[in-house]
Amino acid sequence: MIVKFPYGETFAPAEVPDRNLISIYSKNNREPIEYEDIRDAAVEAIEAPVASPGLARLARGKRRAVIVADDNPQTPVRIIAPLIVSRLEAEGIQDIAFITASPQVLDDAEKQKRFGRKLCAKYPVLDHTPADSLSLRDLGYSESGTRIYVSNTATESDLLISIGQIAPSHISGFTGGADAVLPGLAGEETANRLYWESGLYTGGEILGNIQNPIRREMDLAAERAGLSFIVNCIINTEGEPVGFIAGDPVEAFKKGAEMAENVFGAYFHEHADIVICSSFPYDRDLWEASRALFAAGVMVKNGGVIILVSPCPEGVSADHSQIEELGYHGESETVAAVNNGILTDFAAFSHLLHVGRLIKEKASCIMVKNGIERDTVIKLGFKFSSTPQRAVDRALKLMGPGARIAVLGEGGKALPVYMQVARF
Repeated sequence: MIVKFPYGETFAPAEVPDRNLISIYSKNNREPIEYEDIRDAAVEAIEAPVASPGLARLARGKRRAVIVADDNPQTPVRIIAPLIVSRLEAEGIQDIAFITASPQVLDDAEKQKRFGRKLCAKYPVLDHTPADSLSLRDLGYSESGTRIYVSNTATESDLLISIGQIAPSHISGFTGGADAVLPGLAGEETANRLYWESGLYTGGEILGNIQNPIRREMDLAAERAGLSFIVNCIINTEGEPVGFIAGDPVEAFKKGAEMAENVFGAYFHEHADIVICSSFPYDRDLWEASRALFAAGVMVKNGGVIILVSPCPEGVSADHSQIEELGYHGESETVAAVNNGILTDFAAFSHLLHVGRLIKEKASCIMVKNGIERDTVIKLGFKFSSTPQRAVDRALKLMGPGARIAVLGEGGKALPVYMQVARF
C-alpha cells in the first residue's frame, strides 16, 4: 500500500507492505454546515439549550454581562457574539463586555477581526492579564489543593457566557465548556498548576475522556466564577463548522463532546507495533505537531515505534525555548527538573512530560526530516530519517518483518478510540 501525506510534495509517499498494514485511519466524513446556514445553525442551538433556561430567561433582571471568547481563530465568534448580544439587549442589559480567554493582548485590528467592527465600536473588548494579581479574584481551593484565581472581569459580572470550540485535547480530554474559565481566564499560577496536574496522567487517561480529574477541576472553577451559559461549536480539520451546542456549561459540553468524537474519532480494534502519523492540520512547529504524537501514543503498543511526519517550518517552539534546551526525558527526570528549579516554563511542563514519557518510556519515535535540524532532532530524543520510506524501513528492522502497522492520516485532530472486539 502506498501511503501519501497531506502536504503536497513536501514528503514523498511511503510503501507499507499489505501484509503488515492494519488500516489507514482518517477523519470521519461529517458534512460541514454550508456557509450561508452557519448563522441559522448557531441560532437553533441557542434557542434549544441543553439543560438550561434560554438566554432571555437567564438575562432577566441582570445588569452586567461578560462574554468570554476562546482564542482559536476558527471559532466563528463574529457570528455567535451578535446573536448573544441581541438577546441580552432585548432583556434590557446595556452593560456588556467581551474578553478573550488568552494571555495574548490583541490590538484593535485583531479585536475587530475577532468580534466585528460594530460590536467593538459599541462594547469594550478587554484583555486578560493572568500575571497581574490585582486583576484576579481568589475563589478558594480546588479538590486537589489548587488555589483558584480568576479574572475579576468574569467574576464581577451578573451573567457570564462563553463562546468556544470543542475538540480533542490531551490537557483536558476536550476543549470547550469550562476551559473558557480555567485555563482561559485563570491566573498564571492557577493555569500552570492545571498543566502540571494534567502532565501527571498519560494521554490515554485524558485524551477524549470527559470524566477525568482535570475536567473536574475546570468545571469547579467555572462554577465558582459563575459561568452560566456556553455556545460551543465543533470544527472539522478543514476549519469548517459541523455543529453547534449551547446551554449548561457541563451538560451541553458533554453532548458537544459526543458530537466531537463522531467527527474526530479514529476507531481502532488493534494496537499497532508501528504507527505512522502526520500532524495535519497542526504542523507549524513541534509544539503543535505533538498533538499527533499524543494520538499515536494511544494506538501504539508498549515498546513500539511512532513515525512522525510533519513539516514544522518554525522549528520546535518559539514561545517555549526550554523544550529545545532541555530535550525530552522520562517522567522522573522531567519532574526533577521542575523540583530543582531547572525547568521554569510551567506551561511547557505538561508537553515535556507527555512527549518525554511517550518517546522515552513507551515507544521510540522517528522524526522525518523537516524544518528542525538533524542535530536538534537527536538532542530532543528522537531518531531521525531523511524520508518517510526510510523511516518505515527502519521501523520494520526494529520491530521485525511481521510488525503490524497503523497509519494515522490527520493525527493533529484525531481522537483514537479503542473498540475491543468480542471473541466468541
